[in-house]
Amino acid sequence: MPINELEYLERFIECSRLVERGKRGAIRDDKFLLNSYRRDFYHILKRNGLDHRVSNVRAETIFLLTDLRDPSALKEITNMRHSDVGSVSDACVAYMTALKDAEAVKRELFDVLSHKDGVQFRNAAMRMSKIATDEDIPELRRIYGQVDGVMRDNIKECLKSIIARYPDLETRRRYILSVPVFPDERAFDKFMDKSIVYLDIRYRDSIAPLSRVSMRAYNNVVKAIRTMQVRIYNERDNLKWYDPSKVGVMRELENLILWVVEDLSDKEVIPDSSDSEAISGPIVDLLDSSNS
Repeated sequence: MPINELEYLERFIECSRLVERGKRGAIRDDKFLLNSYRRDFYHILKRNGLDHRVSNVRAETIFLLTDLRDPSALKEITNMRHSDVGSVSDACVAYMTALKDAEAVKRELFDVLSHKDGVQFRNAAMRMSKIATDEDIPELRRIYGQVDGVMRDNIKECLKSIIARYPDLETRRRYILSVPVFPDERAFDKFMDKSIVYLDIRYRDSIAPLSRVSMRAYNNVVKAIRTMQVRIYNERDNLKWYDPSKVGVMRELENLILWVVEDLSDKEVIPDSSDSEAISGPIVDLLDSSNS
């Protein structure tokens, strides 16, 4: 069961007090701090570790961040390298070197993932899952869309690992794990036309006038909108290959989705049976073109 922020904070403070009393390694060698860390816990380490009045606590916090390969601290630690005392400055150098080495390793792994298969591909994906950051998602998704079968499963597990380390990505899980769509203007037109007809004609005529809808109808609309949102996400970067008018088509679909979601939220949903359950409403975020 994932630990919460308060539990992590309490453990870190406990370990920092041990370091203050002279116990070396109480922070950097603590398995709980290492294995339970999430990127959104960084502010705990900054406020209670990097900004701590005791230099040994600051140094051990930097060594923990080094083992975590968390780039969140790069700006602070770069400044500390020049402004802090000897042991802390040395820890800063170790952190910066580790990040630089990690980038070199990632370049090698991306080369393997782009040109190899079989065991080499699987091993590279497994190693990448441990050191990749959210910034590596676009490149991993490019590879994800170019392979299939077991190799695609390997990259999918890698992407899942990144999402697990960056909780703020959880709301985009279904987008990130969706298979990229390669440029095909005819297929784009077909999907957009079908989606616009579904919302602007079928929904507008059959469901919009109603104040109450069956759970089956509600769920069908939610599923359709989610499919449309994923396709929009995957087509964003393809627009540069299409006729400029396609930007307007996508915007029209986005506006229809917003209207339908708002309209659907005002309706009473009637269960089809005693055990029927409505799907949670779609996430309408109209993602930007970064695909990250």
